[in-house]
Amino acid sequence: MVSSARALACIRREALAAVVGGESSGRAGTAEHKSFKERQYRRVAIEAIPVSLPRSYGLRIVDDNTFSPGPARREYRRVLSFVVGHTLIVLYTWSGPGPFPATLERRLLSLLYSRATAHKL
Repeated sequence: MVSSARALACIRREALAAVVGGESSGRAGTAEHKSFKERQYRRVAIEAIPVSLPRSYGLRIVDDNTFSPGPARREYRRVLSFVVGHTLIVLYTWSGPGPFPATLERRLLSLLYSRATAHKL
């Protein structure tokens, strides 16, 4: 199960182990330059979240991304998914500096679900 403590710990471990290699010229108009051979995320928090649909699950991921030049940037990701027939439907949001609007997320998920069930995927 994706929401088990063991699965969440595994996802967090993998995210923290992600390494970025390469170079960035920095922000426009500055002399900033970064060379990367370091971890992409400084801090990662993952938790299971309820989804009010049958055969569904959700994950909330908040991290501090060090990939871009400058200080680490807070990122918010949510993975909301459900199964209809033999099809897995996933709504993935990725935003920063604040979370994706919850009202819009619920509306998109509802629209995906209604279309999937109407088409009997």
